[in-house]
Amino acid sequence: MVTALGRLARTLSAVVADVRGNAAFVTHEGTYRAFGGNPAKVGTRVQDVAGVDGSGLLQTIINQAKHEPGWVEYDFTNPTTGKVQTKMSYVQGVDDLYLGCGVYKNLVHAS
Repeated sequence: MVTALGRLARTLSAVVADVRGNAAFVTHEGTYRAFGGNPAKVGTRVQDVAGVDGSGLLQTIINQAKHEPGWVEYDFTNPTTGKVQTKMSYVQGVDDLYLGCGVYKNLVHAS
């Protein structure tokens, strides 16, 4: 029997994969429900990302999404370089989850 949560997780993973791995769905507790480009992150918490103020990031995402969809800027570990870099993401509340889709700023400035 397929649970509703299992169907939701597969749907979210498909949405995230469709935006080329640059998006994630996270709960208000900080647990990833989908993480583009790295399905192993599903079930982990943003607060546990090494070298990052995950609690501060989560609160920033929640505050922006509750006010209105919009941009947040934060430092996050770039999986390509392994370095903590500045990233900007567009965030939005979706039911009881938060969707973020972002880009590292050095890639924006390189264009």
